[in-house]
Amino acid sequence: MKVQKILIVALVCALLLMFPLPAAGEQMSTPPDSRSSPVEEWSQTFGGSEYDWGNSVTQTSDGGYIIASITYSYGAGNGDIWLIKTGASGVEEWSQTFGGSGQDYGQSVAQTSDGGYIITGSTYSYGAGHSDVWLIKTDADGNQEWNETFGGSGEDHGDSVAETSDGGYIIAGSTQSYGNGSSDVWLIETDSSGTKEWSQTFGGSEYDYSESVAETSDGGYIVAGSTESYGAGGSDVWLIETDSSGTEEWSQTFGGSEYDYSDSVVETSDGGYIVAGSTESYGAGGSDVWLIKTDANGTEEWDKTFGGSNYDWGSSVAHTSDGGYIIAGSTYSYGAGSADLWLIKTDVSGTEEWNQAFGGLNYEDGLSVAVTSDGGYVITGSTVSYSAGGSDVWLLKLSDSDTTPPNVASTSPAAGAADIPVNSVLTATFSEAMDATTITTGSFTLDGVSGSVSYNSSTHAATFTPAADLAYDTTYTASLSTAITDVAGNPLASTYSWSFTTESAPAAPVAVSIDAPDEAAPDSDFTANINISQVTDFDSCNYDVTFDASVLRLDDVASGLIGSTTVPIDMYNELSSGTYRVIQNVPGVAGVSGSGYLAVLYFHVIGSEGDSSAISLSNGVLSDNQAGEITATWAGDSVDITSVLPGDGNGDGSVNALDITKVERVIVGMDTQTPGADANGDGNINAMDITKIELIIAGLS
Repeated sequence: MKVQKILIVALVCALLLMFPLPAAGEQMSTPPDSRSSPVEEWSQTFGGSEYDWGNSVTQTSDGGYIIASITYSYGAGNGDIWLIKTGASGVEEWSQTFGGSGQDYGQSVAQTSDGGYIITGSTYSYGAGHSDVWLIKTDADGNQEWNETFGGSGEDHGDSVAETSDGGYIIAGSTQSYGNGSSDVWLIETDSSGTKEWSQTFGGSEYDYSESVAETSDGGYIVAGSTESYGAGGSDVWLIETDSSGTEEWSQTFGGSEYDYSDSVVETSDGGYIVAGSTESYGAGGSDVWLIKTDANGTEEWDKTFGGSNYDWGSSVAHTSDGGYIIAGSTYSYGAGSADLWLIKTDVSGTEEWNQAFGGLNYEDGLSVAVTSDGGYVITGSTVSYSAGGSDVWLLKLSDSDTTPPNVASTSPAAGAADIPVNSVLTATFSEAMDATTITTGSFTLDGVSGSVSYNSSTHAATFTPAADLAYDTTYTASLSTAITDVAGNPLASTYSWSFTTESAPAAPVAVSIDAPDEAAPDSDFTANINISQVTDFDSCNYDVTFDASVLRLDDVASGLIGSTTVPIDMYNELSSGTYRVIQNVPGVAGVSGSGYLAVLYFHVIGSEGDSSAISLSNGVLSDNQAGEITATWAGDSVDITSVLPGDGNGDGSVNALDITKVERVIVGMDTQTPGADANGDGNINAMDITKIELIIAGLS
């Protein structure tokens, strides 16, 4: 059955590349229990531009691994046996292909007592029939020493091989050339040179297959497969025990009304058997992983199903050092993609201890698992998500459990950082998923600062948010305590602390104001200083000075002093009646500091009836050549003009033009003549030459 399943898997892989399964994607979820899952130590892919997948893996005596696989990328024909040897880290040391022009498959591999390897599978290139069982013996470097084919005119396949205690080999497979029905279980024993010593078929009138064989402690053999000839449903799990000559001692079927399959069997420490496969008769979904424990006579002691609402199946089982079991398979119910490689660990009673899905967004499966010498696990199968071509052989190594302390990958602010804004939050990003319940205000602290703590499981980042802004120009130390653990319960190896310094306090706002007298009398002069303070090294400024032009006249603007530095005034101009803009725009005035006055304004009071005016600053901009715009506080000081009333200025008893005591400015003769000229050309210089009085102050009483 395994060959047929592999052909189906290849077809599924091809279809998934074109048509991913939306229904499965919609039902993806995290497996029920992954807290105690093992840690992936490494993974390796092997393959070319076509379809390649691994069917069997075992650890070798040198600590490396041997994989029996199928390749469409390399070799001589349309699918070759591919034997891959890796080191302890999964790096390929060598590989060999075996095959002809037809399709040839490697299903099972074991290291032999002489350090070489024994492989079984199927060949369409050689043998007597359509396909034959193929047995290949290699040396330690994968060089073929001999090969043998077994079969008749029909379809015959080898699915599992083991070296026997007498140095020969036992092969379990299926045959359509011999037996009773459409396909029978076929058990073949050979000597150490591959010469057949005997063979036995088991089956009825329908299709029956074997998937796994092992030598038992009493020198016989245990075979697991599937039967459509016997049992309760469309297909049942079939377990057969034989003596050392292949004679059946007993057989048992397990199943319901649907299709149920077994793919792997192992003898347990109590002399019974553990069988892994899949069931459509029982469980939660379309198909579930099925684990069955029997006694030494094949009587069921218990069974367990594992799966979700979609299709899940088990392909391989191994006995773990703690007496429990490890199952490798595939899941459509859980994980990241259409199908993921699925690993399930149980205790001795089949109760799940953890499970973990591995894969990307496409198709992955797990076809073989072995327990490694360090108590971890090695799994082979196939991957589409991480492949170079259609699919690649995938080899994963996992530790038994996660005992590695988590690390802090980065912090913000970084250690030793300076000028950190006082309104900052702190973030510590970890190297792996953490237990959020251990990240609290008690385990993530900032000395002397209260705040709140949160954890983002997607980014593995913990955040400390202070309750208020931090102090300026202060060094703080943040700490992560060993109370913080990862999802496997491993704490930080030691308290992790880092320090940073906040920014300096900003300079006080620049103060700009006008210093002017509180009151000024008509026909008087006064000065107003543009005061500026608390700024250094500024390179430009401008401001508008607004005043009532009917009361005041701005006669001049002169540069002032800040500290001992004269600040040049570049220009001033009247923008509108009563508004002048004073501008200092000479860049790079070095050494400017302290307080002083930027400019001196010289006013003359001209006044008129009932007028008063305030001087004010507006539209002010200050900037310096380091910090850009400087915040400025603008304050306008006012000067009031004493009111003047028209009156009898000369005391002659009449209020008339003779009471005008001062003409402030006149325009004479409507030309550029100086005052006192005969503007009207009558030969006399008198009041008739005055053509316009611009401004006057009258009555001076």
